[in-house]
Amino acid sequence: MLDYLKVKVLSLTEEAKIIRNFENSCLRKAAYARRMAFLDRQIAFHTKEIARLKNAHNGSKGDPLNIQGRICAHELELKVLARQHNNTKVVPAHVEDHFNRYWGMHQHRIFDIRKEARTAQLAYGFLKGKPFREIENRSYSQPNWDRIEKLAIRYGEVDPDLIKQAFAEWKREALAGMKETYLPSLVPGSVRKHNEFKMR
Repeated sequence: MLDYLKVKVLSLTEEAKIIRNFENSCLRKAAYARRMAFLDRQIAFHTKEIARLKNAHNGSKGDPLNIQGRICAHELELKVLARQHNNTKVVPAHVEDHFNRYWGMHQHRIFDIRKEARTAQLAYGFLKGKPFREIENRSYSQPNWDRIEKLAIRYGEVDPDLIKQAFAEWKREALAGMKETYLPSLVPGSVRKHNEFKMR
């Protein structure tokens, strides 16, 4: 049964890698869509300017040579933009959609997959007889102790009551080894005291 838990740890690790690759893909697509949307705005601007200048030229308003030169400059810029644009219709909603998909997968990896992977790793280490400090040399938050115990009971190959007793002792030693840590706050240059590991 311990091998099943090991497979769970490895599968969660690979899932995190897959999600990270998907996040990078979403960011690349969002950047590309944003670039295409920017080119659309530029093309629309130069097209509008060409039409305005042609109307001014036909109405004999301003210097004809100057107006013709400005028209040529806008037309040249349009040719440059056309080479960069692939004629794909991109709207701002496409950019927002890619960013929403990125943030959704990112939060799933950070808040769900990472916590479950940590829990499975600790449960696996507990069943292998390793102390908490050997598994996690430095911790900034307490793990889900109840979830670790449930995984240990599920994948352990001994009596559940013995696992509960051993886990209680293992947890007590883990909490005793946790010391006060200091984490940077959200305000740059400041430090806040983080005391959630202190024994009650």
